[in-house]
Amino acid sequence: MRCQSVQVLALLALPATPLQRSPRLLRRSTPLRSIAEPPSDAQPAVEDPIERPEELEATAASFEATAAPPQGRRAPSETFRAGFVGIVGSPNVGKSTITNAILGEDLCIATSKAQTTRHRILGVVTGDEHQLVLSDTPGILAEPAYKLQDTMMTAAKAATRDAECLLFVTDIFEDEALLAAAEWTRALLPQEDAPPVVVCLNKVDLFGDDEDGRPFLGEAARSQAGSLDDCVARVRQAFPEAAAIVPASGLTGEGVEDLV
Repeated sequence: MRCQSVQVLALLALPATPLQRSPRLLRRSTPLRSIAEPPSDAQPAVEDPIERPEELEATAASFEATAAPPQGRRAPSETFRAGFVGIVGSPNVGKSTITNAILGEDLCIATSKAQTTRHRILGVVTGDEHQLVLSDTPGILAEPAYKLQDTMMTAAKAATRDAECLLFVTDIFEDEALLAAAEWTRALLPQEDAPPVVVCLNKVDLFGDDEDGRPFLGEAARSQAGSLDDCVARVRQAFPEAAAIVPASGLTGEGVEDLV
């Protein structure tokens, strides 16, 4: 304790000398000059003597007029189409199968079990005259029974509202469910400037016969479906504002090109 007291007294006995500021502190203590205020000894700006090549002086208009598309690619035509397509419909009508058929590959799970698709699945299809972003969605449930179904319907609603064109998928068997799904979809569309709705009548291949010449549909199924004209009439009643009704088969590919 005595040694510490001696050291304190020794420090107090030192002569008071001004502290030396470091160069950094000196720089910070000097007033800052405005950026807009030029220094007094500033030299006038000298124009860049480098001459630009004539190619760089071309205007954007002349460049676009003379530019050619990269080798192996064609310039977009005036009829080129691009946009977001929402694919909606009742459960188990073949939305995922139609999506895969349009894409030309198996992106979405397609099974006979209803509600296999539980979230929004995006796929891009590109052709010479079009590029489309497809949104495959869960089947429409007007009254979800539990939280998972609520979440699934949120994905379907988002795809419907975001779509620039709506592909509504039904099949040859739907009747009352078709009307309910159509009302659900129509309620989400804006009253003004609504996107066009194209209805895909799926599973028309079932009207044919198998390899042995026997019809795919039994008497009960044929009675429920009716004829192809009956199916088109039901769709027209449910969606009178539809831009087109396209009979197709996601399984065989029949009519898929007409959808695009």
